[in-house]
Formats: sequence, C-alpha cells, structure tokens
Amino acid sequence: MADGEARLALAREQEAAARSDYDAAMRQVRDREALLRAAEQAARDLEAARLRAGLLREVKFGDECAVAPACPLVTDAAAARARIPELEGEAAHAEGLKAGMTHWHAEAHAAQARRSVAVHDAAAVERQLLADRETAKTAPYLDGAEQRIAEYEKDQQAADVVHAA
Repeated sequence: MADGEARLALAREQEAAARSDYDAAMRQVRDREALLRAAEQAARDLEAARLRAGLLREVKFGDECAVAPACPLVTDAAAARARIPELEGEAAHAEGLKAGMTHWHAEAHAAQARRSVAVHDAAAVERQLLADRETAKTAPYLDGAEQRIAEYEKDQQAADVVHAA
C-alpha cells in the first residue's frame, strides 16, 4: 500500500507541475496578445497621427502660424507630429509579436497535452490504488480459502490412500 501511496503522491506532484507549466504558458500567451493588441493600436494611432500631422503641410505657415488664439487644428497637428516617433517605436514591435505568437500558442498547446497526460496518469494510479485497497480487503478471506483448499486436498489425498488400500 505504501508503494501505491508513493506512486499516487508522485503522480499528483507531476500533475501539479504540469498544471503550473500550462498556467505559465497561458499567461505568456495572454501577455503577448495584450502586447500585440497595444502594438497594433499604436500602428493605427500612427497612421492617424501621420494624417493629422499632414495638415501642417497644407497650412500656409505650418505650425509657425502665430494666430492668436492658436488654431486647434494646427495645435492638434503639431501634437500628432510630436507623437509620431514614439508611435513608430511601439508599432514596430507588432510584426515580431505576431511571429512569436505561433511559438507561444504551440507552447501552450504542448503544455495542455502534458497536463492532460498527467491528469490521466494520476487518475489511473488512483484507480489502481483503490482497486488494490479493495483486493486488500478480501485478502483475509482469500487466506482462509487457501487454507480450506489445502485441508480439503490433504483430506482428499488421505481418502484416496484409504480407498486404494
């Protein structure tokens, strides 16, 4: 029984480790998906900023226009132009993140498979342990039956000897 308990404990440890690996892989996938969404949003924002900054080429004096109060369109276009380098840096990560997502999805899938195997193995060990416990409950009866069979065979042999004589 102690061996079965040890096997079950080991199987449960392996199952917990596999669950932990799967959870870590899924966290990586979720984190990278969030980063990818942010990079894709930065790419969309970059296009909008470029369009808004393009207004400065259309205005006669661009952002040098000294009209008071300041024109909100020119002010917005100048602010958009200032954000372009930052947005370019953020958007540049999108392609690398997309390429890496295949790897992380594969890692999560492999971790899920390992977790499924570990759960199945732990359940099999537990079923075997329960079956062994049931067998152990019947062991005293089996021992008694073996003794009675041995006595019966001994009596049968004695009867055969007497009958042969």
